Amino acid sequence: NNATDLIKNLLAHNPDKRWSAENALGAEYFFEKPLWKKAHELSMKFGVDSVHEWEARKKHEKARINAQAAKLKSLPTSRRPL
Repeated sequence: NNATDLIKNLLAHNPDKRWSAENALGAEYFFEKPLWKKAHELSMKFGVDSVHEWEARKKHEKARINAQAAKLKSLPTSRRPL
């Protein structure tokens, strides 16, 4: 998939292998035929739940509460707060 190749090369971790903006403009993605695709032809294989701020906050809060509960369980009974 040309879109995936473009993104992969723009986000390459190694700066020597990462594409510049000039390289990206020559990517096959921009020269695909047809230049537009119908919605059902788009490659939409990514989850969006994890990028919504509200969901991320709830997930973080749940992890914090679970970590705190685990820490309290590991304390001897005499040292646990009331």
